[in-house]
Amino acid sequence: MLLDTWLLYLIACLGLSLSPGPNGLLALTHGALHGSRRTLFTIVGGATGFMLIIALCMFGIGALLKSSVVWLTVLKWVGGGILFGWVSRYGARHRLRARWM
Repeated sequence: MLLDTWLLYLIACLGLSLSPGPNGLLALTHGALHGSRRTLFTIVGGATGFMLIIALCMFGIGALLKSSVVWLTVLKWVGGGILFGWVSRYGARHRLRARWM
């Protein structure tokens, strides 16, 4: 890629990361409820996820998904499975905790 393209991409990424959104609201809520030490993990997790998404976009995952319906379907199923597993684990953990209280 040309240097001009990289600089434009960098400016766009910085603008997106600094704009208010769901990650900022989540960090604000965790800061108010749990304190600064636990909120640091929320901020690091949000920043890591954002960097991962930006890196995938930079390496052309959008073009791959646009050109291949099979890979798009695979990505949807994997994402749905991860979400289902996470929610199931979270629900089971809280159900067990409520049962013992």
